Amino acid sequence: MESHHHLLKNDKDPKTLFLHGEEINCNAWAIAMMNILLHDMEADLHLGNSLIDPKFIAGSSLKKFDIVMANPPWNQGGYDNAFYDNDAWGRFRYGTPPKSSADWAWTQHILASLRDGGRAAVVLDKGSIFRGSNKEKNIRKRFVENDVIEAVFLLPDNLAHNTPLNGLTIPPLRRRRSRCRRRSRRWSRRRSRRRSRRQRSSYYRMSCPLPCS
Repeated sequence: MESHHHLLKNDKDPKTLFLHGEEINCNAWAIAMMNILLHDMEADLHLGNSLIDPKFIAGSSLKKFDIVMANPPWNQGGYDNAFYDNDAWGRFRYGTPPKSSADWAWTQHILASLRDGGRAAVVLDKGSIFRGSNKEKNIRKRFVENDVIEAVFLLPDNLAHNTPLNGLTIPPLRRRRSRCRRRSRRWSRRRSRRRSRRQRSSYYRMSCPLPCS
């Protein structure tokens, strides 16, 4: 909605934006539909669970988007290995999350929904980057190694209306980094090799957006 108003204030056509969405909560879906109608926005919103039954499909794969923003359920359990192994859209190539939490399943779903060069921001429980589960640790490591995460920001307490806990936002995920960024990363790695062991360790901690272990 802010993007819609931003275009209006700058004398640009807000109809160039089109919002797609899927929401499992009936009340939240109804409020979103009301706002869309009141503000004359272009949107296609569905009621459903986008992890189990994604509505935006293009042939045999997920539809791809330029920008994705999400605040998925935190620490949602109940998805077993069979669900991830038999995924029809190949979303979980970075690893199988534990049954106790689907945080990194949602993150992989969001990444799979991005076009090349697309960007995403996702709000998760802060424990998702520190929990000691080997499954989650391996997924985090692959995200870092593939350089798809730009940054992680810790949010303050009591920001959400339905929980006093603080979370974190990961903005943005990138489907594919730019050629300039790839060159910069290679150059940084060459420089790091010439440093002492202590300096290299410090440089990696600063460069690594998520703990790998």
